[in-house]
Amino acid sequence: MILEKFNPGHDSTLSLCFSSCRQEEGVSTIVFNMAMALAQNMSKRVLLIDGNTRRPKLGHWLGVPDGSPGLVDVLKKEISFEEAVTLDEQGTFAFLPVGQQIKHPIVLFDDLGFDQFLETARAQYDIILFDAPALLTGPETTIIARKLDGFVMIVEAEKTRWEVAAYNKQQLADAGVVITGAILNKKKMFIPRLIYRLLLAD
Repeated sequence: MILEKFNPGHDSTLSLCFSSCRQEEGVSTIVFNMAMALAQNMSKRVLLIDGNTRRPKLGHWLGVPDGSPGLVDVLKKEISFEEAVTLDEQGTFAFLPVGQQIKHPIVLFDDLGFDQFLETARAQYDIILFDAPALLTGPETTIIARKLDGFVMIVEAEKTRWEVAAYNKQQLADAGVVITGAILNKKKMFIPRLIYRLLLAD
């Protein structure tokens, strides 16, 4: 869906929030891989933001030292957006780590400063992917999602009950969040992997 929207020559900007109902449903892995794929396969400027102030992971995967200035520092106006962002050599992929730890992150996101931050980011990047805290533990996620163009819910197969996912989806919709779609993660294959590959080859 995202690849179709951003074909060569398309001049719009897209910002998406990724989250799940519970922690450890694979959100960071999915948004990380999506950012890498988009940056490598498209002539678009991609910004990956680690907004998970509770359990940040992306910085470690990208080799950014713990405690490096990032999103929180920018929102607190202790560092500029440009200073906090790490760019790759090609200039098509950028990463903004979470930054310093904060006890009540919702205060920063429910503020005009976050709107100004998004305006700056949208002016410099074509695709913005935001890794947000789980909905059940991060009330700020709903605020973040409402200010972005869309929300993608990650649901872990056989772990998250559909009633819980449906409840959170309705809560988001009631808050004015545009729900772009959902990804069923960690789904088991009940046929041998070799046969599965042969079926795909056909």
